Amino acid sequence: MHIPSAENRAGDFRTDPKAYFDSLSAGEQDRVFTKNGAQAIRDGADMSRVENARLRGLSTETSHRKFGTPYRLTVDDIYRAAGTRDDAIRLLLMEGYIRPSL
Repeated sequence: MHIPSAENRAGDFRTDPKAYFDSLSAGEQDRVFTKNGAQAIRDGADMSRVENARLRGLSTETSHRKFGTPYRLTVDDIYRAAGTRDDAIRLLLMEGYIRPSL
């Protein structure tokens, strides 16, 4: 679905996915985006990177063999391995889920 720029309004869920995410309760965020996916987004991960990796299977060994894409840890792998929230955020950054600040 395409929205003409003249119709783009701040806070419109169709053009601001983060506004949609923020409008959900934590339980709904966990249900829609998975528990670890929602936590990653709450911890600063880019929503589209988290969802694309999950929905397209881009973080799997199979995708590496099939598409030649570099294997990276999934969000689930990260939260399973991280001992602390700081470790999780460091791994999310290292694996490209969080974009570095400019």
